[in-house]
Amino acid sequence: GSAIAFPEAIEQTRSDMLEIVKLLDNADVGLTTQTIEQDIADALKELLKSLEQAKEEAESRSQESSESQEQEPALIELIAELQLIRSMQVRVNERTEFYASLLEKDPSQEPTIRIAVRELADKEQKLYDILREIERAQNAQ
Repeated sequence: GSAIAFPEAIEQTRSDMLEIVKLLDNADVGLTTQTIEQDIADALKELLKSLEQAKEEAESRSQESSESQEQEPALIELIAELQLIRSMQVRVNERTEFYASLLEKDPSQEPTIRIAVRELADKEQKLYDILREIERAQNAQ
């Protein structure tokens, strides 16, 4: 299930990890670093859960290989894909809210926050593109 969303989830998690490397290289162990680290942990848990779910579904399909059940796996895969996208969207929204509150507390961080928000906008655009691709695939069926 998550053939389109899973690679993007991995890429976003990797991007967050690279950001943590930069922050830790600068000995920044503050709230921003901790928040991004928590996002990484949450994303990895979601990805693991998604993989386990896909494995279980593949095993149950192999046991129940029947033509009458062809529609159900496709629906299950679509639901798994959408759940993963929703998780990524929630993380983007929460990080956006975090940066907004950080900016209210310390306006001097605006240049740094501006860069981070641009990166979040890129993630948001990728999620939109994934959803458009899923929509096109569904309409083509």
